[in-house]
Amino acid sequence: MNLIYPDEPGGEYITILSFDTFDNYLTWENSPERAFWLQNVRAMTDGEVNRELIRGFGYWLGSDNYKGKSWPPKFRMIVVAYAAIWPLIYFISPLLAHYLPANRLPASLLSTGVITLLMGYFTLPLAQRIMLPWLKKG
Repeated sequence: MNLIYPDEPGGEYITILSFDTFDNYLTWENSPERAFWLQNVRAMTDGEVNRELIRGFGYWLGSDNYKGKSWPPKFRMIVVAYAAIWPLIYFISPLLAHYLPANRLPASLLSTGVITLLMGYFTLPLAQRIMLPWLKKG
C-alpha cells in the first residue's frame, strides 16, 4: 500500500493498493474489512470517497481521470519507461542471442520475457528513483 500526501493543505490524500492477482483484488473488494475501512474513511471526510481501478501500464503512465499534481505528467513517465527499456534491448538482446533458439518466434518470446521481467523489477524502479526529482516537478 502506498499513500500519496496532498501538495497543499486541504488537498486530496491518495491510497494505492496493489494486488498480485485479480482474484485477490476481488476478494478484497468484497471483504468485510474493506467495507469497515470505507465506513471509517467516510466518517473522516465529507462522505465522498473517489476510487479508480488502474490496470497494467496505466499504473506507470498515470491515470487519465486523476488530475492532481501528485502524479507526474504522462510524457515524463513515458521518458522513464524509455530509459528503462532501451538499455535492456540494446545490451540484453545480443547477450541472449547466443543462447536462444534459431527460430525467431520462440527467440523473441523468450528475450521479450527476460527483458520484461528485468524492466519490471529492476530498470523501471531504478529509472523512477533516479528521475524522481524531475518527475515531481509536474
